Amino acid sequence: MNWKLIGNIIGFLLVIILGVFIFGDSFQKQLTNVMNDIGQVDEIVVDGTTVFEGEQAKPYVEKNPVSFIMELSKKERKQFVNAPLYEIEYRIDGKKLYNVHILQWGGDEEEWQQWIAQHHLDDTIVSTYSFRKDGRPVVIYWPKNRYILWADTEATERLLEQLDE
Repeated sequence: MNWKLIGNIIGFLLVIILGVFIFGDSFQKQLTNVMNDIGQVDEIVVDGTTVFEGEQAKPYVEKNPVSFIMELSKKERKQFVNAPLYEIEYRIDGKKLYNVHILQWGGDEEEWQQWIAQHHLDDTIVSTYSFRKDGRPVVIYWPKNRYILWADTEATERLLEQLDE
């Protein structure tokens, strides 16, 4: 009887450990796919509408979409405007590689500076890897994994400028 209980406990622990490895490996695989395949993106869909295809899409695709990532908790997500400014999907041959939300900060400048300090982000990182729209800070958010993608933003900024014209 005791051996059966011990066996069940060991089996349960193995399932938990295996699940942790599979989940972690899955995220790493997704990230690697994005980094390896970003140069092949041939379609950009914004808010459900294809806006660029083929070679026209290339100038609006970040060459380095992830320099580092930062998890955004549900509580922190509430500090940004609830609805994303835009939902952008990057596709290769009609299949989604990944999608991002463009989130705008919901508070004032002082709260933004406090949030930056709380996360130990320096001004160089923030000015290099985020941008402003209508005078308010904007970040690129990977909703599937709940991460802010701190990365080059030039292509994304150009894309948003094109959408606003």
